[in-house]
Amino acid sequence: MIYLNKVIENHLYLTDYNAHKLLSISILIAIKYNEDIIYNNDYYAQIFGLSLKEVNQLEYSFLILIDFNLYVEQKFIKKFLKHIYEIIQ
Repeated sequence: MIYLNKVIENHLYLTDYNAHKLLSISILIAIKYNEDIIYNNDYYAQIFGLSLKEVNQLEYSFLILIDFNLYVEQKFIKKFLKHIYEIIQ
């Protein structure tokens, strides 16, 4: 969600058309950044219901939009979680 928020704050609007794709790619990027064992993009394309070509293009574009900066500071995570808790209460 934090990666998705980065892109939305700086570059894009979330719409009915792009929500699925943006969420899918932000999950893919988070998995690749945080997990030791990852699968190839063809596997994720099948899970997300997208073509391999589209996943590759979206991943590359998404990374460009966030300047390939995948590190998230602890204070930002806490701030983000606090905001989420306020919304759901």
